[in-house]
Amino acid sequence: MRAAIITCLSIALCLNATRANAAPLGEAFTLGAYYRLQSPTDNFTWNFGFMDMARIGCNRVVASGNLWGDAASALKNWDMKAITAYSQLNNYPGPGNWPDALMTNDIINTLNLYDGYADGDIIIGHVMDDEPECRSITADEINYLRHWADLYHQYNPNREAWVNHCDPPWIDFNEKRASCSANATTIVNGSRIPDRIAAAQAIGLPNFTTVSLQGHIFAWATSGGATDGCGQFNFWGMGPCPGVRSWADDRTHHQDAYDMMMAAYLFGSDGYQPYIYNQGQGVSFVDANGNDTYGIRAAFKAGAHDIRRAHGWPGVNMTNNGVEFNDRTWYSQGPYALTADAESESSTITKVEFGKSVNGGVNWSAIEDTTAPYSAVFNTSSSLGQQVVIFRARSFDAAGRKSLFDANLIWITN
Repeated sequence: MRAAIITCLSIALCLNATRANAAPLGEAFTLGAYYRLQSPTDNFTWNFGFMDMARIGCNRVVASGNLWGDAASALKNWDMKAITAYSQLNNYPGPGNWPDALMTNDIINTLNLYDGYADGDIIIGHVMDDEPECRSITADEINYLRHWADLYHQYNPNREAWVNHCDPPWIDFNEKRASCSANATTIVNGSRIPDRIAAAQAIGLPNFTTVSLQGHIFAWATSGGATDGCGQFNFWGMGPCPGVRSWADDRTHHQDAYDMMMAAYLFGSDGYQPYIYNQGQGVSFVDANGNDTYGIRAAFKAGAHDIRRAHGWPGVNMTNNGVEFNDRTWYSQGPYALTADAESESSTITKVEFGKSVNGGVNWSAIEDTTAPYSAVFNTSSSLGQQVVIFRARSFDAAGRKSLFDANLIWITN
């Protein structure tokens, strides 16, 4: 199965190499998830959420609302960057009454509470508007957002204002980065990706990041759709319908989710940021308890793994003295002997770094092992009756490349 996937990737990459917009390789192809940091509806908190996103391949988080200090520290220690998100038109005061630069700068600093602190460098930008082409927007509102973007870049020279666009053509808001809600884009209608690259270039941007729903295309394409059952299939260019409708109905959530990531990658997008991780809207990676939803999370992980490994990035598998951990399971206190298998098909593994955190990934104790078989021993205790512990491992190769994290969260009791 792995060989077949890599062969498929290699063929597609050869085709891509003839185009001006070939997909970036390895970690340059960003993988993200939309995540709401305020009033979450999940039952497992960001301690588990950030760990899980990191180990399935995410290196970006689109964070709705303010990014608080402990979450920012955890994201940094999981080697992820954050893009804050908030509709700046919520602050639109009306025509002829725009705020001055100082007021707008106060808004910017409120959004980036940890600017200037050690964790502030994880914030690389801000989504200032969402799908403006899908609604009525006045010329004054457009100019207001352009003014806001100019000020954001003035006060945040190392960050970039984003707009998540709707279908092309796009409005130029003076943003420096763009994403687009491309939704049901798979290999069969992957031309939608180059169309959106062209839309980005038309407003002076080099590329864009694909935003997508996850899971079974058939289920949400036909809900409330046309009387012939074709729903959105024709609109998304997946036709001819009804033939494609029957094809889509036979596919699984896992197949569709995997295919959407591959389409974003193979057709040249900058990255892939699907909806959503911890909210009950759309179709999420996981349910409210952090469990896989219809194989969608597994598909995201498989896609991230296959893209990286096809270009020689290393991998790692961590065990508890040779036995796999069970996530969110009670364990006894005492020493834990972690072991790891590390592999690289293009280089030599130079080390495995093991880690332990007791505060959700904000701080870590680390042990490196440079000689196989790779191992480390960490002590645990539960003097207060219960302790949440995260263990992780990551491999590094001689070319300086690093694997995705393998990690587990457990509960320690006496």
